[in-house]
Amino acid sequence: MPHPEQPHLSTSVLAQCRAHGLKILWNNDRNDGSDWYTIILENDKKRDVFECTGRLSEDLNANLEDFFKRDDVKSGESIMSKIKDLFCGRQ
Repeated sequence: MPHPEQPHLSTSVLAQCRAHGLKILWNNDRNDGSDWYTIILENDKKRDVFECTGRLSEDLNANLEDFFKRDDVKSGESIMSKIKDLFCGRQ
């Protein structure tokens, strides 16, 4: 069962990620009821695994949509750290 605070990404954000060669996956495999997620950003060359909290990412989808509207967004690999900052920036 998904955790109630699981980050929600819109279809448009997921499509933009795919268009830039990037996959975003997350999992809460803890049995202690915490809201921390293991986040995986990956493309065909690189995989970045980190943890962040879902509760603090309530604006995540809107921030990602705004990010993808920018003109300077390049390939999946070059945007991984920026997307990681969006996931973790509010902690």
